[in-house]
Amino acid sequence: MLALNKSTVFRIVSFTLAGGDVFQTIPGTYALYRKQWIRRRLSATCLFYAIARYMSIGSLIANGIDAFSSGYTLESCKHLYMAPNVTALLAGMAVQVLVYIRTYAISSRSKYVRYGLGSIMLLGFPIQIFGIAYHRDPFFSNRSCKGEVLHPGEPDWNIVYYSAAPMSFDLLAFATATYYLVYASRIQGVM
Repeated sequence: MLALNKSTVFRIVSFTLAGGDVFQTIPGTYALYRKQWIRRRLSATCLFYAIARYMSIGSLIANGIDAFSSGYTLESCKHLYMAPNVTALLAGMAVQVLVYIRTYAISSRSKYVRYGLGSIMLLGFPIQIFGIAYHRDPFFSNRSCKGEVLHPGEPDWNIVYYSAAPMSFDLLAFATATYYLVYASRIQGVM
């Protein structure tokens, strides 16, 4: 029987919202794919959108299996414990590429944005991989299986993944896009 504690209720609500979002976006996603299929040319935006979408769905499914399954064995845990983390990592990287593409377009294809922001994004990818994978071992309890840092005295490097690389890149992309939007509106006399 499933115990309804705060964590379980939060998971059920978040899975419900995410599932609703997936179903709500099916018509738009289908239209995007159909447009790409007619042209017989896959755009980078479509490719990274698909990666972000399906890796996010995979991450939610892996998290749900981990949270609500009681059939894990120590051996199966060793093979599956990184699935939620890796799929979330790939989805996050795809979203960062989409943010980069959009910021580059807003900047009117500025070479500074192309090379500067692009370099920062690419340099952040290994840092994110390090934050997710370094010293992460399978932690198997009576009910679930997840990756945790189990080495004594070792900090949890998830902070590097969640704050240092993606948040820094997002903040820089936001500032860059805002600058170019304000700059363009001043040139056109709107502001």
